[in-house]
Amino acid sequence: MSERILIAFTGTGGSGKTNLAGRLRTALDRSSETPKLTVDHVSIGEYVRGQAQQILARGAIASHYRSTIIDHLTGEDAHKPFDPAVIRGLVSECVGQSSGDILLLDGYPRYKDQLETLYEIGIREDFYTRGAIITHVDEQEAIRRMMKRTGDRHISEQAAYVRLHMQQLALKDVVIDLAATNLPLKEIDTYFPRERTLLEAYDFVRPLLGGIHSEFRDAS
Repeated sequence: MSERILIAFTGTGGSGKTNLAGRLRTALDRSSETPKLTVDHVSIGEYVRGQAQQILARGAIASHYRSTIIDHLTGEDAHKPFDPAVIRGLVSECVGQSSGDILLLDGYPRYKDQLETLYEIGIREDFYTRGAIITHVDEQEAIRRMMKRTGDRHISEQAAYVRLHMQQLALKDVVIDLAATNLPLKEIDTYFPRERTLLEAYDFVRPLLGGIHSEFRDAS
């Protein structure tokens, strides 16, 4: 198979990107329709929060990026966007480590200037971006989730609200630019029951895979 597929998951902090992408990966792995395809799920947020230590331990570069990001999160500018160069390097490394036929990349792009970088990284790593899922949840639930996460416990509730509002504004621009490229998009409210949100994601992704992978198309 010469071309691999990338599905981007984006949304504000606490919107359920990682949870949904992880469940979708499991569903695709177990599906009889994708017996010959391997599925990877890379969460930029998990790198940032240090919940993927076994991956970070593979190289000094990843550790360096994570250290820089943690320094940012614990500083007085925690509510501001990260240095674009740091995030670009981290995403490039994450995607480069994937050996899957399908990559579910969650947490990127979060800002409109990251869209071009996403396509550039995909081309370099032989991934073809076929669609994007945008996750949503109501503001109070998003803040509750952000405050509950281990990596975000050092921030105040006020700082979490400021960060969320900035991310909401940035996400609007991302969605507008994604739509302008005619990339297939699916917006999912993760406050709904897990079975419903998973079915929405699976039904959205399934035809995208059928359009490019002969193994999937033949099994359909």
